[in-house]
Amino acid sequence: MSQVVIETRERRGGWGVGRGADWGRWVRAAMYGAALVLLGLGIWRLAADGEAVPELARLEALANRGEAEEAERGLLKVVARSPRYGDAWRLLARLRARRGDLRGCAEALAAMPEWWPDKREAWFLEGQAWLGLNQARRAEAAWRACVEDDPHRPLVPEYLNGAAKGLIALYIVQERVSEAHAVMEQVQIQSAPEERAAILGTRMRAETDRIEPREAVEILSRYVAADPEDGASRRALARALNTLRRYDEADAVLEEWLRRHPEDREGWVTRVRMLDERSDFEGLERAIAALPAGLDVDPFVVQARGVIAESRGDLEAAEAAFRRALELAPFDPQAHFRQARVLRRLGRGDEAAAEQAAYQAIRSAREAVPGAINELATLGTRGGPEAKALYGRLARICETVGWLDLARAWRGMEASAG
Repeated sequence: MSQVVIETRERRGGWGVGRGADWGRWVRAAMYGAALVLLGLGIWRLAADGEAVPELARLEALANRGEAEEAERGLLKVVARSPRYGDAWRLLARLRARRGDLRGCAEALAAMPEWWPDKREAWFLEGQAWLGLNQARRAEAAWRACVEDDPHRPLVPEYLNGAAKGLIALYIVQERVSEAHAVMEQVQIQSAPEERAAILGTRMRAETDRIEPREAVEILSRYVAADPEDGASRRALARALNTLRRYDEADAVLEEWLRRHPEDREGWVTRVRMLDERSDFEGLERAIAALPAGLDVDPFVVQARGVIAESRGDLEAAEAAFRRALELAPFDPQAHFRQARVLRRLGRGDEAAAEQAAYQAIRSAREAVPGAINELATLGTRGGPEAKALYGRLARICETVGWLDLARAWRGMEASAG
């Protein structure tokens, strides 16, 4: 039987931040290679508490001789008798992966007790197996467990980094940047100090990287088909379809979800965003009127009210709405741009120029991120004046666009560079 092992930098350890970190490719690799990776990574540990288990050794020997069915029947008896025996679940998962049963493999890995010493590895492999089945929510849950900081569970950097990169790739496809940051914070806590700069760079990339809409539609359609209750993937699919101007499909995907889940606040805001992107002012007004209570304080909903007011020619109301939106989200470049336009129409040229300058500064800073991250990759772990200057520039970029936690972290790196 041929065997393929996913070869990515995160599997070999470390955090690459240059052009090579292609999130879409990572998602595809994780899905298509999931079962075979399980084979390639498996180290069959056949002892519990340091003592050999003859029955498990016999079942392993059966598997090695190609008598997989008999080995699996024996393992099912073992786990029925001793359901907390992690190595039996591991061997069962491997046998199921070998015959292409990814669901059975994932379920066996999930059944391994949480206190088992190798559970972090099991969570990583379980996530890969679920993603191979396009079960994004289950993959996310397994990988989130894998990256959680737990001083009682052995840390293996390749599994921590692999699960984190899988999560970030998933969150980028689903446009869930805040969740990507939370994952990277967990990684940073558990990583060596010399990896700090690369991890911060990866967090910045998560803010700016986006999957090409056609590729996003391809990936997300599989997730939604496999798991119709995956709200994050469904909302992201609707947005990607909307970006491609496939408006009827985008509406159908989202409206079906909102009919079943009218309590989903993110879904309603997604609807507002989609209509705003189309400049469908009448539809936007209807969508805002239909919003559940409590969403009036959402920065984008407030901004959308300004869009409607401006479309009607009520510039004073539009200016007030955009001003309120900027109070709620002061680093939103689109709100600055729209406020500048309305202020010019109101004859308030100096204020308009200030808003336009803020918009341009944020936009320019965001455009500078890829180049700065590539410089960071070139810098590596070197310190000294060159590092100090680069860390300072990265901090200024983050301060300009409003990534204030990242800015503080870069300032700390700048100070420690000497």
